[in-house]
Amino acid sequence: MPAALALPLMLRAAAAIIFLVAVIAAGIMNRSVFIVPLLAVAATLTQFLVSKIIPSPLTDLKAGLNPQAPPTPALTKLTRGVIIATFGYGILFVFTVFISALFQETELAHNFTRTDLYLIAIPAIGAAILSLINARIANAQMATMMSGVQAMYAQMNPDGPPNPANDDDAFTIDGEIIDEDGKPL
Repeated sequence: MPAALALPLMLRAAAAIIFLVAVIAAGIMNRSVFIVPLLAVAATLTQFLVSKIIPSPLTDLKAGLNPQAPPTPALTKLTRGVIIATFGYGILFVFTVFISALFQETELAHNFTRTDLYLIAIPAIGAAILSLINARIANAQMATMMSGVQAMYAQMNPDGPPNPANDDDAFTIDGEIIDEDGKPL
């Protein structure tokens, strides 16, 4: 893997891992099960808001590769993210509670406390900071890569792109496709 890609990938992974650590901590601390969907909403909103502040270059690349595809509505992205995160975090939370029950008496909290707020706010702020740094690095690397591609193209075509000066310099090949039986298609 190129070294230039290592840092953005590690930052992106760290932003996701922060919320996984918060779910594991909530399970070990016997917090209420209601923290799971709240963490899922916080994780989804954090990534969504960061993508609105600093758009990802991958979004432009995806639109360039398939320009006819309609953009996915924001509500669909948010709903899909919350559902997937709630399911995944729920499995991790239950697994952590089961493991912690082997070592201690386990009774989940019945109300939402300041500790729960910290378990949601701290990972959200940390993931937002990491995602902003990641987006800035990715945009800078994309700009560097594009300038390298443009420089390479300029070296291959020092006279510029091959455009005919007028219609007399251009030509068109006309014809028809004929199948094996000699009939035009």
